[in-house]
Amino acid sequence: MRLKRIIIALGVLALSACGGVDGDQTGQGGGKGEVTGDPIGVTGGSARGHQSPGSPTRTCTGFTLCVGKLDYSVSCVKLEQVFGKYGEVLSCKVIYDKFTGKSKGFGYIELCTAEQGRAAIAALNKTELAGHDIVVGESN
Repeated sequence: MRLKRIIIALGVLALSACGGVDGDQTGQGGGKGEVTGDPIGVTGGSARGHQSPGSPTRTCTGFTLCVGKLDYSVSCVKLEQVFGKYGEVLSCKVIYDKFTGKSKGFGYIELCTAEQGRAAIAALNKTELAGHDIVVGESN
């Protein structure tokens, strides 16, 4: 039984070394981190290019931003409030440690269009949020 535990532990380490990264968006971060967060509801029926009948023609292509150096108390609700000033927020994810449940200090925000995303980067990068100077950039 002990040998089986050692083999499983080595397998987890190998997974971590072979592509699992801290806080990746799949939640398969080699046992180190996972993505949690609440999707933000989209009003107007225009999420990801889907149009509701009678709505103006408009396409949301989605533009994901990475937000770093967050205070550990910042939640998706706060990020949605801040980034909502620059465009329609499609989703929000704050990365939490799966063992401690504490924020890892970064997250992702998806805005409707690239123009909105670039406006948010220009306005919010290296600005103060909850006592920390945040870093905002385009997510890869």
